[in-house]
Amino acid sequence: MSSDLDLHLGAIVAGDTRAFARWLAGAEPPVRESLRSFARVVDVEAVLQEALLRVWQVAPRFVADGRPNGLLRLGVRIARNLAVSEVRRTRAVPVEAG
Repeated sequence: MSSDLDLHLGAIVAGDTRAFARWLAGAEPPVRESLRSFARVVDVEAVLQEALLRVWQVAPRFVADGRPNGLLRLGVRIARNLAVSEVRRTRAVPVEAG
């Protein structure tokens, strides 16, 4: 994370889809990388898409904490939490006897 993607934050909060697309271009690789340890047990692509959608949905309420890449850090947290929830959900499903 060499550059601060939060430079797009003001426009994203205002609902600017182009600003979100620019943010997404820089944010998607590190969010995807954060899910690497889950690759064997969850559909990383599905988790990634859901996480990025949720970032877009919560962005208008996001309050920066003064540290760089706050929205990216939030995206990583959302993605990892979704992956953990998916692991728990799939392990909780009983296997039917054949």
